[in-house]
Amino acid sequence: GRFDSGWFDSGTSINNYTAHQPTLRRYEKSETHRFEVPRMLFENVQELEAYVIKSKDKKLLGWWAQYLESNGEMDSALQFYQAAEDIMSFVRIWCYCGRFDEAISIASNTNDRLQNFNNI
Repeated sequence: GRFDSGWFDSGTSINNYTAHQPTLRRYEKSETHRFEVPRMLFENVQELEAYVIKSKDKKLLGWWAQYLESNGEMDSALQFYQAAEDIMSFVRIWCYCGRFDEAISIASNTNDRLQNFNNI
């Protein structure tokens, strides 16, 4: 979508206030929420996770999965990669965890580009 700097500026100007909902909506309307909301809420990880879950935004879900993976939280990362429909990352984590049967099963049952891989 088109970047609307008016909505972005409004979101930026109130981002330090305790009332996050109006700010979140402004960032969403300006299409900057995928960057600005994690930046704004990062000090409150629980609130950020709740926002990501509620948003159902595949890019945010994937970003959160990467964050969890970087912190060694593989089981949670798997759940978020699955919600983000990031099959490649999902299979990669299964392989990392030594769960090759699951990885092969998922890769062979998907219509994703992974179906071209015969050996994982």
